[in-house]
Amino acid sequence: MKTLRELLLGKYQHEGPALDAIRRQALSQAGSDTRETSSAELPWPSLAELLFRLRWHLAALAAVWAAIALLSILAAAPQNRPPQRVLSFAAQRVTVARENRRLLNELLRSAGAEASATMPSVARPRSHAVSRFIFV
Repeated sequence: MKTLRELLLGKYQHEGPALDAIRRQALSQAGSDTRETSSAELPWPSLAELLFRLRWHLAALAAVWAAIALLSILAAAPQNRPPQRVLSFAAQRVTVARENRRLLNELLRSAGAEASATMPSVARPRSHAVSRFIFV
């Protein structure tokens, strides 16, 4: 029994020379319609050729950027910790100063000196200062 390929070849075998003539005619027309300068004569490759050469590099770069984007999305996911209060610079300085004063008072009390009572809580202006000199 003959296969389908053998049946088709037997049926259209006599058309071979006519098809060859049509093929030659199409190739000669296509050869005359091409551009005057081929890509081999140009000093630089066309954009299509350049992208074709770099396709694997571009695919790898795209995969790396996709991984970076995925990791940044996963890192930005909300976590189960309470939000921290952000203080301004002035508020931070006041908080640090209060903490330092508290630590200093604790240190002086533990040493047995009561210097914290003699430390003025608010500085007085010079106009209220008592002069040690007697003016005549």
